[in-house]
Order: sequence, then structure tokens, then C-alpha cells
Amino acid sequence: MRKRLLLAVLAAVLCLGSGLALGQMGEGAVLPGAAPPGPDLEKDILHLNTIGAFSAGFVLQAYGYIGVLADVLSKQVYPPDLVRTMLGETITYMRNINAHLLKYNTGPPIAPGDLEFIAAITEIINYLIAEAEALSAFTETKSDSELRRYDEARNNAWKTIRKTFKVK
Repeated sequence: MRKRLLLAVLAAVLCLGSGLALGQMGEGAVLPGAAPPGPDLEKDILHLNTIGAFSAGFVLQAYGYIGVLADVLSKQVYPPDLVRTMLGETITYMRNINAHLLKYNTGPPIAPGDLEFIAAITEIINYLIAEAEALSAFTETKSDSELRRYDEARNNAWKTIRKTFKVK
């Protein structure tokens, strides 16, 4: 568990310290179909950067949180019903975040790199949802197939986190 948390902290530091976030358009950049730069451009870039920073922190914390729930379940620190409830709340929250991020696909034009970042974040969240759902199912079934599904989703989430945030 300690190693998992240290990896999440390291990834957050690398991500946020390197300036990886949404809204990395150069000053004065205009997208096709977008309005020319005006007084709101700086505000828009600030909003996108803030969304990017929150997204990075969110997926890293969710990854760590689900892993901690798996640890407390395996050590019988929390009863399975409580872990299942906590995972259910986490799944609902992640689905809501994804729904909001997907609105950028049909909203006003933003930089292609920002859309790619949003797509990567939604992909990570989808893996985290699959991971949490498998762990939740495992609390009831104790089935090896759910455990394999959990491990596969967790590995895919970490692989995509590493790629997105350029963590070695």
C-alpha cells in the first residue's frame, strides 16, 4: 500500500510540476472556427489549466483510493459491505466527472491537445470505474474472475496514467 501511495504522489508531482494541464495554447493562438483572441482568452486558458490540474489530481487520487480499499478489504480492516458502499459512491462520482468532461467534445472549439488530454482522462476514469466495479463485485463473489478483471483494469489504468502524465 505504501508503495502505491508513493507512486501516486510521485506521479502528481511530476504531472503538476511539469506544467502538464489543459489549455497549453500559445498566447494569441486561434483555433479554426474560434473567435479571435480577446479579453476572455486568458480567462479561458486559466479555466482549462485548472480543469487539467484537477483532472490529474482526481485520477491519481482515485487510483490510490481504490487501491487502498482493495488493501483494507484484503486485510479485513473494513467489512465487505462498507467497501462496496464506498466503491459505489466512487463509481457514481467518476461517472459524473466523465459526463462533464465529455461535454467538451461538443462545446466551443478548444485546442486539439486539450481534447486529447480530456480523452485520456476519460479513458483513465473508465478503467478506474471498471476496476472499482470489479472490486465491488469481488466483495460479494470472491471470484477469481472478478479479481482478474480488477487487476486488468488497474494495470490498464496505471499504464494510461503513466503515458498521459509521462511517468517513467
